[in-house]
Amino acid sequence: MNRFVHDFINLDPSAYAKKRFRRFHFATIFTGGVLFAYATTDRRIGRDEWYSRPDLKVFPAMVPREDMDITERTAYESKYQSYRNKAWADDKKNRTWYRLFFPLDADYSVNRNPYAQTHKDNVYNPYQNYYATIGTNHFRHHLNE
Repeated sequence: MNRFVHDFINLDPSAYAKKRFRRFHFATIFTGGVLFAYATTDRRIGRDEWYSRPDLKVFPAMVPREDMDITERTAYESKYQSYRNKAWADDKKNRTWYRLFFPLDADYSVNRNPYAQTHKDNVYNPYQNYYATIGTNHFRHHLNE
């Protein structure tokens, strides 16, 4: 049984040089392109500041919401005056002047820092305009426990 073995060596003096040049040319272009892309693009790849805001997101309609978490509340209070007014009205009876002039109606509960037990990435930062979406969703009722 005859077998055909291609054993013709390319005798062109520049054949090996052409092959090496072609191989390393594409490797250099690919590496250079990747390095150029990393140097010229934004470091926050995958973080869309507008999509990550809670007021621009789609609300999960089937999940009942009892209360806003600390992240969502701080984001709303930094963007909307109506939420700032509501926070101001809720804290009215705990102020010093209210305690001085209306001591019977005042609230003497101890003020606590709501951010003390919260991770810094889970509190909205208005200067960075970043809202952490991981761990702040309201899908607790959909877990199989």
